[in-house]
Amino acid sequence: MTPASNEHSAENAHKRAVEDQQKTLLLSILHAQAGCGYGQHHRFAEITGTAEYTRLPLMTYDDVQDFDAYWSTPDNVTVDRISAYFLTSGSSAAPKRIPVTTTLVRQKAKAFATFWDRVYDDHPALRQGKFIANFGDSGHSERDENNVPQMSETTFWNQRMQGFQPKDRWPIPRQLTAITNAEHRYYAAARLALQGPLHCLMSLNPSTLVKFCDVITTHHQSLANGLRSGGWGLDALDADTTLPTQLTSRLTVSEDAAARVRALTPASENHWQLTDLWAELELIICWQSELVAPYLQLLRRHSADVAFRDYITQSSECIMAIPVRDGQSGGLLAHESHFFEFIPAETQHLAQPQTLTATQLVPKSTYELVVTTGGGLYRYRTGDCIRVNHFEQGIPHISFQYRFGRTSSITGEKLTEQHVLSALDHPRTERVLTRRDVLVFPRTGERPHYAVLVAKDMLKDTTSDVALADWVSEIHEALGDANGEYQDKCASLRLGKPVVLVTDADGIASLHKRFRAAHVGDDQFKPGILRRERDLDQYVKVHSVIHAHH
Repeated sequence: MTPASNEHSAENAHKRAVEDQQKTLLLSILHAQAGCGYGQHHRFAEITGTAEYTRLPLMTYDDVQDFDAYWSTPDNVTVDRISAYFLTSGSSAAPKRIPVTTTLVRQKAKAFATFWDRVYDDHPALRQGKFIANFGDSGHSERDENNVPQMSETTFWNQRMQGFQPKDRWPIPRQLTAITNAEHRYYAAARLALQGPLHCLMSLNPSTLVKFCDVITTHHQSLANGLRSGGWGLDALDADTTLPTQLTSRLTVSEDAAARVRALTPASENHWQLTDLWAELELIICWQSELVAPYLQLLRRHSADVAFRDYITQSSECIMAIPVRDGQSGGLLAHESHFFEFIPAETQHLAQPQTLTATQLVPKSTYELVVTTGGGLYRYRTGDCIRVNHFEQGIPHISFQYRFGRTSSITGEKLTEQHVLSALDHPRTERVLTRRDVLVFPRTGERPHYAVLVAKDMLKDTTSDVALADWVSEIHEALGDANGEYQDKCASLRLGKPVVLVTDADGIASLHKRFRAAHVGDDQFKPGILRRERDLDQYVKVHSVIHAHH
């Protein structure tokens, strides 16, 4: 047998092992949940294989909402107690509520453990090193009418993560969330972290880390003063008597750290490095997908000597992929946590398309991910587009691409075309434009933002730059009203306010043509108003840039 055939045979054996693991996991979920209403209706206890299960209907979140008391009566979908709900904006303005059960937590925790084991194998110093993580989280939580907690998944895990580790490994206590002003919270995180060594800097979203660096640049003299005096160094914080004692009691004097901070050169042509402040820093963990590339570019100005690792690809509903090495986007399918199916992208628009299992996927192809979890979701369509990069020992290596549908996300805001159309639907639009044929897209810069591209011939004769500034300011406010994540990202300074770009009469048409598939005629092409591709203004002539009011 040739080396190539040996390799092929080994890969087939690995895939069979993955198939067996997925089948065993699926049956364990179904048999454990056979007593719930949904399980009884679909006879979970009688299902003996994958083929039988995949004949059941696929489910979307809208289907869940239509299901009679689906979440509010847990017995319908799970025999477990629902201990909390993850709140997420999803792809609409209204947040989704995802039930959190003991089984779901256990499934996710298994993936987290695998992720950290791989990190520690590659970076042994981190086993006993110091971390700061997810300090941009506000920690907000609430309770529903049944007194069940509701919060973001980040808040949920933040409340638990530090409890599993020695406190001296976490320079920033969770009481940091008591600081509601975003600028002050980032400042306090920097002030506490600068007192000692730091081995790993972690945040799901690189925009948070960019803001962290910006705050250090802006306030480096105040930070140095605080390190020398043992106080905060910022008048607003030094005078704040409401700060939790767990924060202020951690402040110490550090002359060495003060000297390092004073030596920073924040000028744009000579960017300071994170290792100038923390020589031990060896890893940054954050999303690495193409969607956040503008922030990664900004962050790497301060991190030339530091390795990057993608964070776990996940949603509130499930864990999708576990990164296994530095410098890659995505990771290995979390096949030991949930049961997965995949809808080829070309049939994703169908209500009940055929699905493939993990070992049937084709490298370089894209799919919608379908998941069955221990949290009451069965054949649940996530709406997430993933790309299969390759296989490793029978396990597909996947990376998140985007949400299906016309959406855009620079830093997690998940803007939809519906949000944009709603924001444009006010009287001022009619006063400045002759037609509403605009194009909205993400744009890079010191603070990435959205651009509203308009053609000169669309503007009414009476439209001035002041009128356009008023208009885009109203769009900004309306987007915040329609999308809480957009509002939150702007409030935390991770997302800038939008701008109007005025282009030639044929500028927008040329962009529509650029994205139209060759086989689609003019009468079939639906150009839409929102694009996820960034910096589209590089392909057209821009005559003027009008900023929203500050």
